[in-house]
Amino acid sequence: SEGFGKYVVEDDTASLRYFFPKLNITVEAALSHRVPWDSSKPNSAGPEGWFGKIFPLPTHYYVETLGSKARYMLNEAGSVLQGDGYAHMETNYGKVFPGAWLWSEALGERNPSVQLLASLCELASSVHVAIIAFRSPDHAWDFRMPTHTVESAFSATSAWWAFHVVDGAREIRGNISAPPHTFSDMLYVPTRDGFRNESGCRESYVAVARVEVVDGGKLLESHELPLATLEFGGKYAKQVPVAGHVS
Repeated sequence: SEGFGKYVVEDDTASLRYFFPKLNITVEAALSHRVPWDSSKPNSAGPEGWFGKIFPLPTHYYVETLGSKARYMLNEAGSVLQGDGYAHMETNYGKVFPGAWLWSEALGERNPSVQLLASLCELASSVHVAIIAFRSPDHAWDFRMPTHTVESAFSATSAWWAFHVVDGAREIRGNISAPPHTFSDMLYVPTRDGFRNESGCRESYVAVARVEVVDGGKLLESHELPLATLEFGGKYAKQVPVAGHVS
């Protein structure tokens, strides 16, 4: 980030400050009270689990925090917006970026310890990887495809994604949606030819996620999470209604 600012990540905190002179915009944020993927292995456990260690994946995925406390400030030409909230921080790294993907992260407004993360990507033709994670005071469940069965349907134009993941008696049913007009223009992603947006993604930060947690046919938890994001990436960002189905 030379010339624009800095981004510092430490054990339990993170901070950033960026200035974009052409836009006359300054962005600052301070994160604390990190929520790692697994508190017993905060600096090693992550979404890929054992699957990422056994198979030579072309791209990798790591979550630093599922929902840190955050204090932020946005200054646009002297007009300041600041406040407190929550921050999710993650990274992708590897040889290539996926050709298509769906992604969402959500947490409860009144109970931020209830968290949902869902990611599905296409690494090659007919080769899909999915990660679904749910956290609450009573449950910490992880699901990974191809180890677990995942059914997924979505529409980028109507702006919704529904999935159902099963591991024996355990199930999670999720439905995430956002008003179509709230999505960004295509965002840039890394490619072999530099950052480009033709194969990038569209995001909304005013999505709502609804999730049901089931064990042995019994509904254990049901939540509506209004602090949610929804992202359609690569060729999925241009998908026509109800055209996407992965299982």
